[in-house]
Amino acid sequence: TQNLSPNSIFSSVSDKNLLNKIKNVSITNSASLRYKLKEEALSYSSSGKVYVPETLVPGSLTADYSLAGDDKALNLNTFKIDGNNYSGQASLSYIFKSMQLSGIADLEKILLPNGKLVSTEIYFDPLEKSGFMIFSPQIFIGDKALTALQSTIMPRSDSIDFDLEVTDYSHLDDYGDYNQGSIKVDGSYLTNSNYLQTSLSLNTIYVESLLGLLKEVLDEKTSASLDGLRGLVSGFVFSGDAYLSTDLKSL
Repeated sequence: TQNLSPNSIFSSVSDKNLLNKIKNVSITNSASLRYKLKEEALSYSSSGKVYVPETLVPGSLTADYSLAGDDKALNLNTFKIDGNNYSGQASLSYIFKSMQLSGIADLEKILLPNGKLVSTEIYFDPLEKSGFMIFSPQIFIGDKALTALQSTIMPRSDSIDFDLEVTDYSHLDDYGDYNQGSIKVDGSYLTNSNYLQTSLSLNTIYVESLLGLLKEVLDEKTSASLDGLRGLVSGFVFSGDAYLSTDLKSL
């Protein structure tokens, strides 16, 4: 498929506003699908490029990809996004039965509405039998950074267990050393009953640090209003735990 426009497919759609938004989308794609009857084996591959205009994504972007797989695993050999507000690339492999994910995603640039940038590298490593671990050395948010985000996804016979931890070293103590604040999440999703239970633990989190992160993502006017508040909460530290359980229909 060369330079396919969604308008050529959805020209009969009555929502003219939607048609105007997608009219400049362009899709170039090649794909193949094979099925061997004797082995009952399925395989497929695809590569292509998608242009998404500013009417759908701020700054517009182009996405290039190449993937191949079968009924057991999927390999995303290349995935690259390039745009005025976003850029990044990834190479990932996923085994369906054991939910094992491996590879790397490099989020080079995410431009926030206030002009600040978010960037990080994320590594995915498969666990020995099933599941995978996620690790990011640092997440840069404007002039601030969170350190050592790590998470584990572990499928069980009747549940998917997960945990996440991120560390904050942005605050100095009275001796000039960095205090280690941390946010931890542990939980389990029961697949048979669609039931989710999770816990949140905050350890030595400085309120001033939280406000500092908020300043990086908020607009200039709202961010400026936090300056006085940061002075009032300087030195305030929060630690605590919270628990949540839900059937995803009600809390």
